[in-house]
Amino acid sequence: MNRWTLFLILATALSLVACARPELASSDQLARGEVLYSLHCIQCHTDGRGDALNPPLFGSAKIRGQPSATIRNILYGQQHESIVSGKKLGGIMPALDYLTDEEVADVATYVRFRFGNVTHPVQPAEVAAQRPAR
Repeated sequence: MNRWTLFLILATALSLVACARPELASSDQLARGEVLYSLHCIQCHTDGRGDALNPPLFGSAKIRGQPSATIRNILYGQQHESIVSGKKLGGIMPALDYLTDEEVADVATYVRFRFGNVTHPVQPAEVAAQRPAR
């Protein structure tokens, strides 16, 4: 293989990598998620900083990690005390399993974007995969 062919292969590979940007959450999905957060979450989580009962959302490893943890928290809530950064929290989070897959995906995307700086959207299919088989 000559140098010119090698150069073309390398240039093509680099251009493909450059074009493979991660998918970004749409402004529509973020807006829907913000409305859902205002309706279902803000009463306890307020500005995301946490309090004596509720864990902080800002910088949460669960929020920044795989979306499945955020999805499970939204769907099933939390029915026990938790320890976050060495602090015991006694808040109980109700299950929001009555929301549709799209609604859970929207609010999860908003929460991950707003409090975890994660721009990859959560898809309804990811939510459906976390629900029990019907």
